[in-house]
Amino acid sequence: MDPELVSLFLEEAEEILESASHTLDQWEQGDGGNVDGLQRDLHTLKGGARMAAVAPVGDLAHELENLYEAHNNGQQQTDPALFALLHRCHDRLADMIDALRGGRTPDPAPELVSAIQAFLRGDTPASSTPDSEPQAHETASPFAEGTGSPAPVAV
Repeated sequence: MDPELVSLFLEEAEEILESASHTLDQWEQGDGGNVDGLQRDLHTLKGGARMAAVAPVGDLAHELENLYEAHNNGQQQTDPALFALLHRCHDRLADMIDALRGGRTPDPAPELVSAIQAFLRGDTPASSTPDSEPQAHETASPFAEGTGSPAPVAV
């Protein structure tokens, strides 16, 4: 990565992510007037990431752009699972930008790329729904599902 290109990319990326986050929140609250702007933002972010050779950002932005395009073409419906996936992706992009700002190479997000691709195919894996994210306070049940008996424990 060229440090000068990365520096220029970071300036643009921070503005894009802030704008996209605001627009996504407005959309989720019922104002979908600028959803096509999200697609343009992700297209710009992808292009900047590719130019700066920041592949993890470019790859995730590319898949998100595809998801926004599918929505804008009427191929995807707006539902809570879509918003949950979009927020996870936007949060990861912000983490990637933070890593770059800290001088680190961002980690790729193959699980989110796969989740977007599955969503576009019409598969809505449990990992893309808001309630399926494991919470820090949750623990696994000691009982095997549906049996009322303790689950086997590996020794």
